[in-house]
Amino acid sequence: MARKAMMTADRAERIALELTQNPKYKDFFDFCETYLRVLNKPETSGIDGVNLVPLVLNEVQRDFAQKIIDRWEAGHPGRFIVLKARRMGFSTVVTAFSVWLLLTNKHRNGFVIAHDNKSTQNVFQMAKRMIDHLPSKGQAGSGQAARMGEDLRPATRYDNRNELWMVHPQDQTKGHNSKFDTATASDVDAGRSFEIHVLHGSEVAFWDDPDTLLGGVLQTVSKTPDTLVVLESTANGSGGYFYDEFWLHYLGKDKHGKRVDSDWVSLFYAWWRMPFYRRVLPKGLTAEEFLRDFADETLRGMHFEYGLHIEQTYWAYRCWRDDCKSSWSKFKQEYPGKPEEAFAFASSRVYGEDQVKIVEDRYRMAPVHRGAIVDESGNAEDEARARLPSWDEMEPRFSAATEGAETDDDLWIWKLPVPGRGYIISVDPASGVSAGDFSAIQVLDAVTREQVAEYHGHCETHVLGYLGVLMSIFYNRGFLTWEVNGLGRAVSTAVLQTQYPYIYMRVALERDATGDEQVPGWITTKATKPTMVMLGKQAVASAGSAPIRSGRLYSEVRSFREITKKPSRGQSGVQAGDEVHRRVIYGAALGAHDDLLMAWLQALAVLDSGMYVAGGDYSYLPTGETRTKEEVLEEEWEEYLQDFDAAPERRAGDGWQ
Repeated sequence: MARKAMMTADRAERIALELTQNPKYKDFFDFCETYLRVLNKPETSGIDGVNLVPLVLNEVQRDFAQKIIDRWEAGHPGRFIVLKARRMGFSTVVTAFSVWLLLTNKHRNGFVIAHDNKSTQNVFQMAKRMIDHLPSKGQAGSGQAARMGEDLRPATRYDNRNELWMVHPQDQTKGHNSKFDTATASDVDAGRSFEIHVLHGSEVAFWDDPDTLLGGVLQTVSKTPDTLVVLESTANGSGGYFYDEFWLHYLGKDKHGKRVDSDWVSLFYAWWRMPFYRRVLPKGLTAEEFLRDFADETLRGMHFEYGLHIEQTYWAYRCWRDDCKSSWSKFKQEYPGKPEEAFAFASSRVYGEDQVKIVEDRYRMAPVHRGAIVDESGNAEDEARARLPSWDEMEPRFSAATEGAETDDDLWIWKLPVPGRGYIISVDPASGVSAGDFSAIQVLDAVTREQVAEYHGHCETHVLGYLGVLMSIFYNRGFLTWEVNGLGRAVSTAVLQTQYPYIYMRVALERDATGDEQVPGWITTKATKPTMVMLGKQAVASAGSAPIRSGRLYSEVRSFREITKKPSRGQSGVQAGDEVHRRVIYGAALGAHDDLLMAWLQALAVLDSGMYVAGGDYSYLPTGETRTKEEVLEEEWEEYLQDFDAAPERRAGDGWQ
């Protein structure tokens, strides 16, 4: 086979000059339809068949493209976070923008990051196809442009699976000198080595570590106005980088309610914006009959809320019935009608949205107080002290947040301690570093299990133990429990240094080195975590047995997942008698946190178990009272005598000694 002739350097330069200087190529919409070819997708294009077709943008693609151009014309760089329904063609329109920008300018770099290898390759092949089917001198090319005799296909030096470098192979001064490169989201160092002018992040909600990856790659994006960054994704439940960034720029204010001034713009595209998500009613079935006899309350609500055409409503009905197994949760996960709906549903959620929404509507409220718990005794600041002070030396006081502060409102309070009331204080420790997980403390009424206070912040583990004791003293010498796994050992050391007496003592399966049968603190294991999750499910399902107040906690409830581990390679599926619970992993969604939730679940689990106090010298009652062993024995003896006097006929019978 004869080797393909190399393009001359002069021709490469001539093509580059034609594309970059001729104004006829500066109209993006015309360029798409005239020169770019894509594989047809009927649900996106509305054209039947699988063929190579001109890129005629659908209504959603055209709307987004116009928003990019509007930002550029206003002198702003394009920075977009896009939440969307399935199969709307966003990867196609962003890829087309990348190709167009690289072809009509010199020295530009496009970069694509997708959540897996297959998706990355799909986008890269789409870009190559667009370039490969540009009209070329002496070849038939594609469509009207080829018949006009235009010569637009650029010279390339690298043309492999991951990189396309449009420059003459032997003379890098000739041609565009533009690159189109790709990476997967698992490569956290991707894109750091060159300047980027178009960055496309695909399905960002499914990336493993978007904070680290984008924290690096966004620094390499050019600051000139005619650049573009698009982070687009379908939703993956609430919580995580994409969720937080979308709402930050969609609402235009941060978690403290302060307005945000930014180049970033968040956009949402509902399924009903797609012009081809329609289906004609069966012959003989009227719209009134369909809505009455086939549509349920959910579908009728969608029909009237969004003002749908009956063909759109029927499309939704068939998609729900045929493709989503008659599950509106599944439908709304894939085809949301509004942003709240998009994030509310995920197939692996532990706590169903319908039940969570009932509890939230009934109990969620803004904290009455924000601030911190401080020790006014001054003992902790004593430089001569090598240990934390004894608990009876501490003087906890609530300090309100400073007006406009962003760092001293980690503590939220809904109810201050009520005299004579009992409380449980539950601690979930973290590393304390600013970029890691948060440390969390939950305070619940021991009788009603209502959430009355919550701490969520970064602090060192020994400080967290100190804070837990202060909170416990503040809340009527409440019952303190903490997770002892891993970093919790440091919390244990801090708490035990204070000699605080009202702490949870679990029954150890095996005696520790001291021979004690009871050891302090809660331990989360593969055996106890399912119990914690189950108690949380019961609390959410009952809607009133453990009222949740915190919006931060609701966010973590929504992002909590249940994932079943796949069998290892070479192993068949679940066999009869297999312990399925060993395959289940519970945890937060990618990029989200579950510290507040785990502290809340720990409190429920401890309340549900037998509660013990250090040394066994006291028992702790849900009312907040404490009793010594002597008081317990005396009360039991009094009850015995009362029963004895009330049942003389049984004195000689069984059970009386």
